[in-house]
Amino acid sequence: MGFTFKQFHIDDDRCGMKVSTDSVLLGSWARVVPEGRTLDLGCGSGLLALCCAQRGSGRIDALELDPDAASQARDNVAASPWHQQIQVFQGDLRQWADAHQGRYRHLISNPPYFEDSLAAPCPKRAQARSGLSLNRLLEAMAQLLAPWGHISLVLPAFSLQRLNQAAMESGLTLTRLTRVSSTPVKGDKLILAELARETADCPIQQLVIHGPDGGYSKEFRALTADFYLKG
Repeated sequence: MGFTFKQFHIDDDRCGMKVSTDSVLLGSWARVVPEGRTLDLGCGSGLLALCCAQRGSGRIDALELDPDAASQARDNVAASPWHQQIQVFQGDLRQWADAHQGRYRHLISNPPYFEDSLAAPCPKRAQARSGLSLNRLLEAMAQLLAPWGHISLVLPAFSLQRLNQAAMESGLTLTRLTRVSSTPVKGDKLILAELARETADCPIQQLVIHGPDGGYSKEFRALTADFYLKG
């Protein structure tokens, strides 16, 4: 069955981490780079790589540790309009970082960062969630990042303080932040975060997914309009 977006289709039945609103939000929100190379890190089904390609990114590498997920990402990319633009690799982040230092203008990831969560019942999902700590993730990303590049992440809202600490230890700083809540009366659920080596003011915005009537908010529909078939 999978998920059909406006310009591409995603199958994710062989992936531990499934297509989620989190990734669509990140793929819609991130600043893409038409020139230079992008890395979708922990790409799963390849959704973020395809979002970036549709929005005008240049060359894109997609890295995935799980062989089944990497294979499915290759299939999804091959069936898309951007199959010549995206390359999917199966491998370990730490080894990739050692071999590709300073290569990427843009790194994007919905990382398997669940250090404080219960183990997932599905073995593949548990494997996807047992990834690097946030500190090690940012260390590797800092290695991969070109001098004037930036990183785009989606994380649970409770991890903001830990993100700031891990970023500082890796020589990175927050340059853009959007807090995401499900409804106007609920607390923040997610953060969309951009990091870079530059020191700059960090504008903070708020995004609410659902309006008072239960439907998608105008802001959410505007942000994701390039991808969802229906608002």
